[in-house]
Amino acid sequence: YDSLTGLPNRALISDRITTAASIAHRHRTKFAVLSLNIDRLKTINDSFGLPVGDILLKDFAVRLKECIRDEDSVARLTGDEFLILLEEVEGTDCASSTAQRIMDVMQEAFHIDDHQIVITVSIGISIYPEHGTDANSLIKNADAAMYVAKASARGIFRFFTPEMNAMSAGRLLLEHELRQALKNDELLIHYQPQLDLTTNTLSGFEALVRWNHPVRGLVPPNQFIPVAEEAGLIVQIGEQVMRKACFQIKQWQAQGLPVVPVAVNVSSVQFRQANFLATVRAAL
Repeated sequence: YDSLTGLPNRALISDRITTAASIAHRHRTKFAVLSLNIDRLKTINDSFGLPVGDILLKDFAVRLKECIRDEDSVARLTGDEFLILLEEVEGTDCASSTAQRIMDVMQEAFHIDDHQIVITVSIGISIYPEHGTDANSLIKNADAAMYVAKASARGIFRFFTPEMNAMSAGRLLLEHELRQALKNDELLIHYQPQLDLTTNTLSGFEALVRWNHPVRGLVPPNQFIPVAEEAGLIVQIGEQVMRKACFQIKQWQAQGLPVVPVAVNVSSVQFRQANFLATVRAAL
């Protein structure tokens, strides 16, 4: 069992799914596996502290158990990932209604200390036997659907489709390549000019990060920034962009060019870091 929430852990829920698969095979019935992820839990921990985050997880677990039947199971896999086994469903309707009920229940604010915290949940669903006949494949496919839901809009649920495995593998590959990009200094800064149209003069720049991938070429930020935030790389990227921008400004000054403000975008995750001010000072 999970020590924080008291819920079954991965080993126990996997064992229960294996048992459910044997029963479903014998009686020609179906069951569903739901993979749930609390959106932006890291941001909540960064904003309010880990003790508040732990209380949120325990309260979240209590609400989850209230959304399922006595014969169903809910487990905690990792920090912000949970799993639900819905026994004996006739089709997708039961899984859909449960997923929707969970999202509705979680919309009500959690009252922790003096804070009111509102969360959203992304949910992926796999059905036995259409989406897998063993615990590993059912959990993996529910996870793949959950990541698609998370990447699409957050706060929604998705059923697994075969195409999602390729998308999930692509996301993991992108995360790996992004880690290498930080080591290999593949991130570039493009400076978008800001003009004063009344005087037709340059009034500033906006520093925009681009990824110069060795194979794919320039990768736009809307493709890799969400992955960076999920993988915990956004703070490192933000610091690198700040340093590069300051270095460029110093080069322009050395060349005798006019000094104008340069705006650098900051992720909300980076902005909430306790050492954010020190990071800016260090870059300057």
